[in-house]
Amino acid sequence: MAGTTESVRLATSSNQWEFLKESGGGGILKTGAAWLSERKYQLWPGLLLASYRHRIITTMLSDSDNQNETPRTILVVDDFDDTRLLLRTWLQKKGFRVVEAENGNRAVAAAESNRPDLIIMDVEMPELDGLAATRKIRELKNFAAVPIVAVSAYGADLYRDHALAAGCNEYVSTPFEPDELEKLIRTLIK
Repeated sequence: MAGTTESVRLATSSNQWEFLKESGGGGILKTGAAWLSERKYQLWPGLLLASYRHRIITTMLSDSDNQNETPRTILVVDDFDDTRLLLRTWLQKKGFRVVEAENGNRAVAAAESNRPDLIIMDVEMPELDGLAATRKIRELKNFAAVPIVAVSAYGADLYRDHALAAGCNEYVSTPFEPDELEKLIRTLIK
């Protein structure tokens, strides 16, 4: 691997893992003496998510911090299972209750039935995209003030205006820094 690397070693009850992260964001995952092939991974502060041969491995590197007395509920809407899993695990670690939906239609139903304190909404999804789902959620009774954060890999300049016009409170481009997302979430749900 080229560049500076950071090594993270962690152990679960059944496995020992080592994750080497390059300064440029890439990395490799190792278990025992064998480096895993067919890998997908993401390291956030305190959390490792890896997908190995379609088996999701999520490991917390530390106990939950910021436990709220009454957990606030966040609805995570994304059509990718791995993204929902990563966000759910990270948000739960931060003390939030998490509800999930995999498309815009289910997001509207989940919002109505769970009354979340905040919604993280992917922009591009099948069936009903995130901006159309946001418009429908804004039409629901008592949802005008629920913060909605649009998330997408598309550049902020082009999509930010569309997201705000649809009723989102904020737009975040991926990849994003977890600390910045946490600060935004905590600011919006005060």
